[in-house]
Amino acid sequence: MKTNGIFRRILWLAPALIPLCSLFHYLPAHSFPSEDAAMLFQYSENLADTGIISYNRGGPPVEGATDFLWMVILSLLHKAGADTYMAAVTLSALALLFSAWLLMRLSGRQRPAVFALAVLSLLAVPQAFAAVQGFSPLFFGTFILLAFY
Repeated sequence: MKTNGIFRRILWLAPALIPLCSLFHYLPAHSFPSEDAAMLFQYSENLADTGIISYNRGGPPVEGATDFLWMVILSLLHKAGADTYMAAVTLSALALLFSAWLLMRLSGRQRPAVFALAVLSLLAVPQAFAAVQGFSPLFFGTFILLAFY
């Protein structure tokens, strides 16, 4: 590929990747998760640290996590040393990019412009804002799209 072609691809991708980075990096670094997501993070961290699903560390086992698989995934990442909120947001951002790639593949057009349009379209759905708050719709929605693909 020529240098001119790489530059052109970067120009097509920049309008999509700049809002993606802004939404999934800047906002979580300067805000906080939704109340329900923060509660799920507490369950995840306690599961990682104690092996017990409990909201209060040292308290009795309490099942209150609304998204069990998301809690388990986040607890594994917390156990590996990741910040729970940033792990959730990073997984969601990667899922959004993979979903955009799947949509590009489904369109039959392997062009950066199609990928950029898919990224921008996915950023406009309410699930993207829920993902920034710490929820899992983009992550698990990607698997639904993958099954369709």
